[in-house]
Amino acid sequence: SRYIKMRGELIRLGRVLTNLGYCTRSTANGCVKRLDVKVNGKMVSPNNLVNPKEITINDKFLEFFPPVSFAFHKPAGVVCTSKRERKEDTIIYDILPEKFRRIKSPPLHLAGRLDKNVTGLTIFTQNTVMVDKLTSPRNKLKLTGKEYIVKTYHPFSGDEKKIFESGTLFLNSETTPLLPALFELVPDSPNTAIITLYEGRYHQITRMFAAIGNKVASIHRKRIGPVHLDDLKEGEARLLTEKEIEEIMKVQKDLPSFIEKKKGAK
Repeated sequence: SRYIKMRGELIRLGRVLTNLGYCTRSTANGCVKRLDVKVNGKMVSPNNLVNPKEITINDKFLEFFPPVSFAFHKPAGVVCTSKRERKEDTIIYDILPEKFRRIKSPPLHLAGRLDKNVTGLTIFTQNTVMVDKLTSPRNKLKLTGKEYIVKTYHPFSGDEKKIFESGTLFLNSETTPLLPALFELVPDSPNTAIITLYEGRYHQITRMFAAIGNKVASIHRKRIGPVHLDDLKEGEARLLTEKEIEEIMKVQKDLPSFIEKKKGAK
């Protein structure tokens, strides 16, 4: 994608402003004047090639420029889609911070959806290669997993770790066993565990616990590969760091060592 090479290169000023939602192509000239857009301290034409790092708007440097990638803490009750199917639904794009919500081109892609009542980490990006790294069946296994805090209605039996990490668990109506999923109890939190998945099947965690006779009360995602939610509050977003982006982009086609060992032991 031509957008992936934008960072640190010369781009047309008008293109940067339209991509970030400040204006359209036809209003770029007025936008430059209205927002006091300058490059290296000077007002220039929207047609000029510029370094995005040198752009200021109202004397403030751009906080970010294409391709934009950020983490967002999804609250419960929000639907992960860009198209509203029901008038009463709140979709995730409705509640993004305004500075990200106005981004028009290239579009923001949601990489890693969550069910309506699941909370936690989601990643948005304009980088289509990153989307593929995070969501494609060819690549999703190669991250260091997606980590969830799961609370159930009933106490654990004690066999969950053995069953989930075995690589032999079948979900109802499926003919292929699940890949091993890590299971770790959360100390001093009844009926609560950290589950790490290396694949993404439909309602997977809920169905995993249903398969062993338990019922999920809540699910919260805290990590996707190298990206951690940490102390990001619900409804808040933060830009991905250069290191996080580099780690995602390095994802290859090898299975995590944990899974390779399980496969080799069969």
